[in-house]
Amino acid sequence: MNYLAPSLGQKLERLLAFYHHRNEPELTLQAVATIVGQRIGEPVPVELFEEVRSGERTSLPVTITDALCDAFKVDRDYLRLRECCGTRAVSR
Repeated sequence: MNYLAPSLGQKLERLLAFYHHRNEPELTLQAVATIVGQRIGEPVPVELFEEVRSGERTSLPVTITDALCDAFKVDRDYLRLRECCGTRAVSR
């Protein structure tokens, strides 16, 4: 049986849902943009993550996905898009 892979927006939602203590609120998208911007050394607009969350954007630049994965301490492949014969990241 084939299952649809979760979208980038769904994966972002999962990261936000699980990356906090039970009695603390989720990180805001502004906080995520700030954290990622600090990791890559340049500002990241919060609108980028808003577009991912809404499904308007289906991919992100590799530098941003890698910084996001590093910040949330998950494998970098988690946010990379898959192809039939390997793994690659695609930016819009």
